[in-house]
Amino acid sequence: MRESGWEIGYFYSIRKESQPIFEIRTDFRSAGDVSDAQVNLMIDWSCDLILSSTEELLNKPKDRL
Repeated sequence: MRESGWEIGYFYSIRKESQPIFEIRTDFRSAGDVSDAQVNLMIDWSCDLILSSTEELLNKPKDRL
């Protein structure tokens, strides 16, 4: 994730209900305010799905996307 917080926040504010937000996080340095946080709180609450790789996205059943 490189500087995507602003973009995610902006899209979250203008999106329609049928437009999900996905995050693919491949950088596993510490994130957020607690040691086991996957991403910071704003991104965590804005994304509908947070994945760890593009392979995970490609293998996700379509009904889960």
